[in-house]
Amino acid sequence: MRFLNFFVYFCIKFVMKYSIDFLMRLLLLLLLGLIFAVVYCCFLNRCNFDFCKCSALPFVIPSNVEPFDNDRVEPAPEPSTGDVQILLEWNNYNDLDLHCVDPSGEEIYFSNRVSRTGGQLEIDMNAGGRENRNPIENIYWQTGQAPSGTYRIYINYYDKHDVTDETPYKITIIYGSKEEIFRGTIRSTDPKRHIHTFSFNR
Repeated sequence: MRFLNFFVYFCIKFVMKYSIDFLMRLLLLLLLGLIFAVVYCCFLNRCNFDFCKCSALPFVIPSNVEPFDNDRVEPAPEPSTGDVQILLEWNNYNDLDLHCVDPSGEEIYFSNRVSRTGGQLEIDMNAGGRENRNPIENIYWQTGQAPSGTYRIYINYYDKHDVTDETPYKITIIYGSKEEIFRGTIRSTDPKRHIHTFSFNR
């Protein structure tokens, strides 16, 4: 370590004494700093003499660094299905909400997760912030429980947690033997949006 310190001191004194041009001095000092970083890195055995993997260089990301937690894509829970299922999917940290008005007129959403007819909001994601980059919401009735009648489906942009405001979404509605898919985009300034109305007969 003393040798390295002496080497740096000697190089700086040499540059300041014999280099006249200011820009040349600056370039030489930067070059010496880079050489010192590589030598110091290898001296401490922090790299395998691979220049691009040297962890002493501030502008190079070491190969053994774990990605940030926010960059990890966690798998979404497995949604349940039954007589009727409404599944909302999107792909960022924003908080979108799925709403369903059942045949009795009761609305199922985050503030009323279970209806008297047996429907339930099973999964509600990103309500607490930046939880998942592939979130889903799922409302369903178990087999044999969904009442006959008219169902109205809505989507609402509740809160913005991502850098991107406009959010593409996909809503899959399964009832009886039918499956319908609706795609679109929604922004934080948009009002609650009606997606579809369908009838289910037992």
